[in-house]
Amino acid sequence: MKYDHIPGPPRDSFFLGHSPTFVRIMKKDGIVHNKFLEWAEIYGPVYRINILHYIILVVTCPEATKEILMSPKYPKDRFLYKGLFNLFGQR
Repeated sequence: MKYDHIPGPPRDSFFLGHSPTFVRIMKKDGIVHNKFLEWAEIYGPVYRINILHYIILVVTCPEATKEILMSPKYPKDRFLYKGLFNLFGQR
């Protein structure tokens, strides 16, 4: 409910979120990233997807990405952010 104000595609399932969409695409040997680009064209540069009980914000705008990653006011998942922190071998 906290992120429901952010636009995003309708969920396939209340419990599974958008997981069934990704499974269908992978079974047809499709590319999931094409779906992300399609949703970005429909819902804008920032949209929300749900996978199980996780909410993921997809950001496709370079300026917004920089603002979100560099600013401490936006909460970040520690596990994911730790991997991004040293993505290119250095900070």
